[in-house]
Amino acid sequence: MKNLYFHRVVVCFALLFGVGFAYGQTPTQKQQIIRDYDQNNLQRLQSQFQSEAARKKQEAQDLARQNGWEIIKRNADGSFDELIAVSPDGQPIYFSISNVAAARSTRANHLHNGGTLGLNVEGQSMTAHVWDGGPTRTTHQEFDGAGGNNRVSINDGVTGLNGNSFHAQHVTGTIVASGFVANAKGMAPQARALTHDWDNDLAEATSEASSGMLVSNHSYGYRASLIPDWYFGA
Repeated sequence: MKNLYFHRVVVCFALLFGVGFAYGQTPTQKQQIIRDYDQNNLQRLQSQFQSEAARKKQEAQDLARQNGWEIIKRNADGSFDELIAVSPDGQPIYFSISNVAAARSTRANHLHNGGTLGLNVEGQSMTAHVWDGGPTRTTHQEFDGAGGNNRVSINDGVTGLNGNSFHAQHVTGTIVASGFVANAKGMAPQARALTHDWDNDLAEATSEASSGMLVSNHSYGYRASLIPDWYFGA
């Protein structure tokens, strides 16, 4: 069964804000972050996760053809769910997007310049990594795209916008939107973001961790209405 890490939204802003005082993510600082990492083991894990993901997806697609399952399930809002694996008891497992409004609900705005704590902690020199159902539009005004100083980059080569890209855009904005429109301001409006789609997520996250990643967000998980009941307890 896939690790429950990917069943929920994972936004480690304690790291984004707390570690930010001690670390940035310049090349020199990244070397300090990763100096005690077991890089050989991380490389081994990355290769293992990549092979497992490819095997599980191929197995799921083979069974989809045999059983008449949809590989892509289109939703009314234009988004889609994607067949990603098969459960141990032979049921199809789909990834589906999910997200909740977060910048104010986590009270991150109190850390910002002008906030109630008298701080100016806005993600300076930090990089957030985002995995989601599709790529973002990096030129959006909230990513400073209009000024030619894009703080958001696509990190896995997947640039074709798709039906889930609106969600990837929303999630990335929740994290790093600059506040060009005040009500859209994100949690870390001066941070950078590197984005990825959800294919091969665990292997990619392992690779990024080995390079100094401190925080990542995964606002997607298994489509609850289509998984076996025992998954909720497991």
